[in-house]
Amino acid sequence: MCEEYFLQEKEQLSNLNDRLAAYIGNVRLLEDENARLHVQIKDVEIIEKREKENLVGRYEDKIAELRRLVDALSRDKAKIELEGSGAITKYNDLKQKYDKIDRDFKRVEKERDALQQKVDSLANQLEDAVGKKSLE
Repeated sequence: MCEEYFLQEKEQLSNLNDRLAAYIGNVRLLEDENARLHVQIKDVEIIEKREKENLVGRYEDKIAELRRLVDALSRDKAKIELEGSGAITKYNDLKQKYDKIDRDFKRVEKERDALQQKVDSLANQLEDAVGKKSLE
């Protein structure tokens, strides 16, 4: 019985040893897989970092280009607004001059018409006087 007990115990220990060896094998496989995944993650992180830096660089270049464009457009807008303001001022000045000339022209026309009436009246008076003189 003792021998049978030892054989059973030996069999159990052998089974446990086999199971432990299988577990150790699985652990080693998992550790190897874990190490491989760590390397793969590092590679992906390096690639992502490089792509991110490239993307950031491209965006910074595009942002700088757009800022230059906005600055140029702002300068053009300010220049156009200034020119527009100057044109409006010039228009208003010319309109005032035109209105003054137009008023002066109408005044002179009225004076001319009044003088023409006076001339016509005087011419009629002269004709009447000459006609009376020739009758005498």
